[in-house]
Amino acid sequence: MKKRIKNIRLGKLSFIFLVIIVVLIAYGQTLQMYFWQDDSALIFKLQNPEGAAGSFGEGIIGHGAYKYLVTPFVPFFPLFGKDPFGYFFIGFITYIIATYFFHRFVRELYGEIKYAYYSTLIFAAGYIGSDIMFRVINSWQTNFGLILAFLTFEQIVKFTKKKKKVHYFLAVFFYWAATEFVFIRSHSLIVPIVVLDALFLVNISKVTSLLKYGIRQIPFLFIFYFRYLTNEGFGGPGLVSLVNELVAGNVEILAPLFANIGNSVFAYPLQEKLLTFVLPRIVSDQAFVVSGFAFGLFSVFYLLAMCHEATKKKIIGIGILFLGMILNLFLYSLDYLWYRQIADIFSGALGIEFIVFSFTICIQNIHKNKKLSKVAFFAFIVIVTQVFGYYVQYPSAIWGTTHRYFSYVVIGFAIIFVSIIKLGENKKSKQSFLGKGLLIGILSMHLYFGFTYQANLVETRSKTTREFYTKLLTYVPDIEKGSGFYFDVSLEPPYPQRFYDFFSVGSMPESTALAMYYDVDRYDVRHLTDFNETVLYIANGDMEIDYLYSYYYGKNGLVDNTYKMRELLNNGSENTVFTSLSDVVAIPLVPVELKLTISAAKGIPPTNYKPIKYSLKEKLLILEYLKARNDYYAEVVSNSLSDWRFREVGYAVDKNITTTWQGHRIYWNEKGHEELIVDLGKVKKIGSVIWTNWKTSLAPVTYSIETSVDRKNWSVRKSVVNGPERKNVEQIVEKFAATDARYVRMVISKTQTDDSPSLLEFEVVEDRFNSISFAQAHTYYDDPLSLASNKNEWDILYEQAEPISFATISWKTDKGDIDKQSSSFPIVIDGKYHTYKIVIPAGGTSVDRFNIKFSIPISFEISNISVRSLSLNELISNDMIDELSSDSQ
Repeated sequence: MKKRIKNIRLGKLSFIFLVIIVVLIAYGQTLQMYFWQDDSALIFKLQNPEGAAGSFGEGIIGHGAYKYLVTPFVPFFPLFGKDPFGYFFIGFITYIIATYFFHRFVRELYGEIKYAYYSTLIFAAGYIGSDIMFRVINSWQTNFGLILAFLTFEQIVKFTKKKKKVHYFLAVFFYWAATEFVFIRSHSLIVPIVVLDALFLVNISKVTSLLKYGIRQIPFLFIFYFRYLTNEGFGGPGLVSLVNELVAGNVEILAPLFANIGNSVFAYPLQEKLLTFVLPRIVSDQAFVVSGFAFGLFSVFYLLAMCHEATKKKIIGIGILFLGMILNLFLYSLDYLWYRQIADIFSGALGIEFIVFSFTICIQNIHKNKKLSKVAFFAFIVIVTQVFGYYVQYPSAIWGTTHRYFSYVVIGFAIIFVSIIKLGENKKSKQSFLGKGLLIGILSMHLYFGFTYQANLVETRSKTTREFYTKLLTYVPDIEKGSGFYFDVSLEPPYPQRFYDFFSVGSMPESTALAMYYDVDRYDVRHLTDFNETVLYIANGDMEIDYLYSYYYGKNGLVDNTYKMRELLNNGSENTVFTSLSDVVAIPLVPVELKLTISAAKGIPPTNYKPIKYSLKEKLLILEYLKARNDYYAEVVSNSLSDWRFREVGYAVDKNITTTWQGHRIYWNEKGHEELIVDLGKVKKIGSVIWTNWKTSLAPVTYSIETSVDRKNWSVRKSVVNGPERKNVEQIVEKFAATDARYVRMVISKTQTDDSPSLLEFEVVEDRFNSISFAQAHTYYDDPLSLASNKNEWDILYEQAEPISFATISWKTDKGDIDKQSSSFPIVIDGKYHTYKIVIPAGGTSVDRFNIKFSIPISFEISNISVRSLSLNELISNDMIDELSSDSQ
C-alpha cells in the first residue's frame, strides 16, 4: 500500500512538473517581452491613480467595463515601476495558477484523473487566445477571470454530485465575482453555467426537477441580466440587432461567426499551410474546393470517432456533414461583404463542420457513454458561446486563433477533443493508441505554433519597442511641460505598423505613451506625426520651437533630427544651385522650394497616329470639359456638417484621389445624417455629379443629390435608397435633368456598414458635357493630344489644349516607393524663359530623382535650378499652413 501511495505521489509530482514544462514552453518567452500598446495606458494610470484616465475611470477601482483592471497592479507598481519583467513574470505565474484550477475543474467534470491530465496539458499549451499573455494589461485580468470561471464550474459540478447547498452558493458567489471583477471577459459565461447544471442534474421527464432547475438558475440569470443585458454598451443592443437582421432574412451575417469558430478550434497557421498547398492545385471554384476539403477533413475525424458504430449512424453523420458544406457554399453565394476572402471561406467551412461534427458525435454517443457525451457537449457549448459573445458586439470581424477574444475558448477546446477521442476508443483495438497520438499531435502543434509565434513577437515587437524607447530616452532624458515630439515615419513595411504599435493606447491619446516614460501628464506633451499640425501649433503660439523634438523612424531605427529641424524652422536655408534636374537633392525635414526657369515652345507633331472613335467635335468637347473641370476645382468651395481629422472636407474637392473626406464618426453615430455641400462660385446650368468612392465599407448607399441657387431652397435632383455596393475608388456618375444651381449637396443617411460616410472626390458637371463619357475623358487629362487621329486634328487640338497644359515634377524620398510624389503647375508655351516655384512637402530625410514631364508635346530648356528650405515665417507669410477644421476629431 505504501509503495502504491508513493507511486501515486510520484505520478502527481511528475504531472505537475510536466505541466510547468509545457507552460514554460508555451509562455516562457513572455518574460522577454516589453510594454506594448495599451500597456502604456496601464502604467500611466498607475503613475496617476486618482485622475480619470481613458476607460479606467477615476481612482484605483475605476468604473465601467474596465473596473478593477488597474487595482491588482497598485501594490506591485512601487516594486516594478517601468520594468516590464516583473509584470510579465506575474502574468506567467497566474497562467500556471489558472492551469491548476482548470485541472481541478476538469477532474471533477470527468471523474477520471486520466482524462483530466490530457485536457490540462492541452490547456497548458495555450495558443488559442494566447495574445492575452503578450500584454500586461490583458494577462493578469484574463487569467483572474479564468480562475473565477473554473471555480464557478467546479462548484456547480460538485453540487450536481453531492447536492450540498454550500457548493451551489459558492458557485453563485464565484459567478458574481467573475462579473464584478472581470466584467469585460465574463459576459458569455452564463450559457455554460446554465447548460452545465441542466446536463448533469436535470431530469426532463420530471416536472419537479425542471422546477428546481429553474429556481436554481434565477440568481445566475438575475446577475447576467443586470450586468449585461441592461448595459447600453454591452451585449443587449448587439443581440437585438442580430435578431432583427436574422428575422429580416439576412442569414449571411452569420458567416463571420462560423469563420471565427473555425479559427478558434483549427489553428490559423495550419489553415494557411493547407491553403498554400491546396490553392495552386485548384482548377475549379476555390470556395467549392475548400468547403469540400473541410467536409472531407471532418468526415475522417468522424469516422475515426465512430469506427465501432453501426453503418447507419455513419451514413447519417456523413450526410449531416455534407449539409454543412452546402450551407457554407450557400453563405458564400450570398456575396456578403465580409465573407469573400478564400481564407475566411475556409475558416467558415471549418467552423460549420466543427459544429455539425461535435453536435452529431455528442448525440450519437449519448447511449454509449452518457457522461462523456455530456462533457463533450458542455465543451462544445463553451466554444460556441465564448465566440458568440464577442461576435454579437463585432458581427463583421474575423479574428485569428491567438486573438484575445478566444481566451476562454481554450477551455472548451482542451475538453472537447479529449472527450471525442475517448468516445471513439476501444481498448481491444489500436484505436486507443491512435487517440493518444492525436492528442499528442494537438499538444505538439499548439506548442510549436505558440513558441514560434512568440519568438517572432519577441524579435519584431518587443525588441524593436524596447530599442525605440531606449534610444528616445537617450536622446531626450527629460522634457518640459508643453514639449512636442514630431515623428516622421517610413512608409515601407513594417515601420508604419511598428510605429503605430509603439503608441497605440486605446481610449487615451497617443501622447500617453510619451507621458508614461517622461512622468508627465498626457496633455502636457504632444505626439505629432503630421508636419502641418506640428507647425500649426508653433505658428499659433501653442508650442515653442525650442520645445520641439523631431525624429525619423525607418530602416536605421530612430534618427534624431531635432537640431536641424529647429534650425530650418527658425532660419530656413540658403539656395543650393544645380546644373541639372537629375542632380538635385534636398533635405525635406521642412518644405523645400524648388525653383526652375523653363523655356517652352510648341512641340513636334508625331509621325504616327492612332484612330480615335470620337469626331473632331466630340474631341473638342472633351478638351472643353477638361478646361471646365480645371476651372471647377480652382473655384469650388466645400463644406460638410462634420469631418474627421486629416480627412477634412477640403479633400473632397482637391482633384487628388489619394486624399479623402470622411464625416466625423461620433457625429454620424449620434445623428445618422451627413451633408457634403459645394459652392460653385456662381450659378451654372448643371446636369451631373461625379463622386469617387473611397472604401466599400464607408460608401454612401442611401443619399440624395440636391441643388439650390440661394442655399435656402433646395430641390432633390437624384435620390438613391439602398443603392448597390461600391468598390474601392469606384467613380459614380449621377445624371439628372438640367437645372440652374450655385450650390449642390449630397445628403447621406446610410452607408454600407453604418460607419461615417467618406468619398475621395466630388465633382459637379455642367449639363453641356452630359453627352461625353467622363471616365474616358479623364484618361485624356494627362495626354490630351493622344485624341488626334491625324496631323490636322493635332494642330487644332494643340491650340485648344495649350491653355490647360501643365508640367509635372516628380521626385522620390527615402520614405519608400509608396511615397513617390509629384506636383503639377501650368506651363507657358511661348518660347520665352519663365520661372516656376514648386514646393516639395516635408517628409523623409532626403529627396532626389527629380523628373519632369509635360501634358502636351513641347520643346524646352531648363536653367537656374535651385532649392532651399523654407522657414516657419515663410510658411506663415505664404499661407502654407492649413488650419484644422474645428469639427475634426
